[in-house]
Amino acid sequence: MTIIGGADGPTSVFINKRDAKLNLKQKIARWKHNRKKAYIERTLKPNSHTLDEVMDCLVNIYGFVELDADSDEVREEYKEMRASFIIQYAPELLGEYAIIPPLKSESKEDIQAQLALVQERMQKASEIPTDI
Repeated sequence: MTIIGGADGPTSVFINKRDAKLNLKQKIARWKHNRKKAYIERTLKPNSHTLDEVMDCLVNIYGFVELDADSDEVREEYKEMRASFIIQYAPELLGEYAIIPPLKSESKEDIQAQLALVQERMQKASEIPTDI
C-alpha cells in the first residue's frame, strides 16, 4: 500500500494489486463477476431500434403505460419540464429571477422564504410564451 499526499493537499491511498491478498470467498466472487460480465458482453448486441420497438419494450418488460397526449397530466408535466429547461439553460429569460440568492440561515422562516422564491421562479418560467 502506498500513501501519497501531504500537509498541502488531500491524501490519496493506492493499493497495488500484488499487495492485495484475496481470500477464497473473494476470489470466487471475483471469478463469478468476471464470468457474468463476459457473458453479458458476448450476448449484448447493440442495434438501432425503432421508436415502436422501444415503446413495446417499455410497455411489455417494464410495465410502462402510455398516457394520452391531451390529458391534463401530460400537459402539466410538459409545462414543468419546459420551465425546468428554461431555468437550467436560459435563465436570462427570467430577469430578476435568474439567480436566487443563497439561503441566509437554516431557520424555518428563511427556509420557507427560500422555497417561496423557488416556487415563484418556477411560476415565472412557466409563464414564458412557448414561441420564445
